[in-house]
This record gives sequence, C-alpha cells and structure tokens, in this order.
Amino acid sequence: DQDNRTPKTMADLFINTGEILSKHYRYQEAIQYYDEGIAIASEYNLKVREHELIYNKGIATLKKGSLHEALNLFELALNLSKETQDEWTILNSLNFLGLTATRLKKYELAREYFDKMIYFTFDSESPSEYKGYAFQNIGDTYRKEGNEMLALSFLQQGLEQNINFGDPIRIFEVQCEMSQLYFETKNYTKARELALESSRTYSFAILSPKNYKIFDLLTRISFKHQDYQKTAAY
Repeated sequence: DQDNRTPKTMADLFINTGEILSKHYRYQEAIQYYDEGIAIASEYNLKVREHELIYNKGIATLKKGSLHEALNLFELALNLSKETQDEWTILNSLNFLGLTATRLKKYELAREYFDKMIYFTFDSESPSEYKGYAFQNIGDTYRKEGNEMLALSFLQQGLEQNINFGDPIRIFEVQCEMSQLYFETKNYTKARELALESSRTYSFAILSPKNYKIFDLLTRISFKHQDYQKTAAY
C-alpha cells in the first residue's frame, strides 16, 4: 500500500482535474487527463481507479457526441467494475450504456441494458433509485418508437419507483412526460390530472429552465378543456 500511495494520489488528481474540465464543457481536455490517469492506474494495477477513470472518460466522450466510442468505454467500465464488484459503477455503466444505445436508436439493445438494472441483485445501492431510472428510460425507448401505450406503462412503473425513492425532481419529470404522452394520445383528462400533480412538485425542479414547459402544457390542456380563464392564467 505504501508503494501505491503516490500512483493513487496521481490517479485521483487526474480524476478530479478531468471532472472540473468536464463541468466547464472542456471535454477533449478532460479526456486527455483521464487517459493519463488510466495509464497510471493500469500500470500500478489500481482497478477501482481504472474503472472510475474509464467511466468518467465515457461520460465526457458521450457529451462531446462520440456515441460509438462512449458505448465501448461504458462496456469496458462495466466489465472492470464487475471484477471489483463496484455496485455503483456497474449500475451507472448499465444506465449510460442504455442511454447511449437509445441515442444511437438501438432501442432493443438499450432495453437489454435497462433490464439488467431492474433484475440486478442489489446490496448497498437503492433498488428504487435505479429501477426508477430503468423503467423511465425503457418508457422513453417505446415513446421514440411510437408505442405510446407501452411507454406509459413503463413510465408508470418508473413513477412508482421514484415515489418509493422519494426524489421530487424525478417524480416531477416523469409526471410531465406522462402528461405530455396522454395529451398526445388525446386523453386530456388524464393529461390534466398528471400535469396538475407535477405542478405541485414544480418548486423542487424550478432550477432547470426546461421545467417551465409544464406551464405550456397546462395552457394547452386547459384550452382543450375550453377553460379559457385558466388558459390565460398559465
């Protein structure tokens, strides 16, 4: 352990520097630091640092739009984290594998990754947190394929898991998505019900500009209900 102290410190330095650069959208520079960290972690057999660096490199690679490369990196991070039984990295690698496959329009492949999250044998991480992600993301794949009924079914399961986990922001996001889908399928009563529910958790999600869309949705729903007073209010 004494021999490994300096390499571990260096690997941590590259992890932290890469994360700071990524937060400032300097993804290519972040990747260069992650690569240097990966080289040190590999040379000194620092398995936990290595899969963390590869996972972080996958995030930066995804954000700069190199989807196929990101998919390969998350697969590598997944395999390495299985060796060390790092539950957090296993689950998050599976989630990003699914999200990346979704962006590549490989919806069946994406669902395979999300299914592995749902049927994962949990130890230290929260099942509701990751099952909530998985069901919600599966719903998103079906929505992209134009299967609104299956999308709503999986989003409902995601909503239930998010309620169990107790994250108001994610509850808000799923309710918004479901309300939008009900609106698109002309079920305006259900759309209104979910939109009103999500507006009650809006204060927790207010920091994200995209979350203002709930009021646009409520405006359109009120118009369909011929409630012109509320249409104007929203």
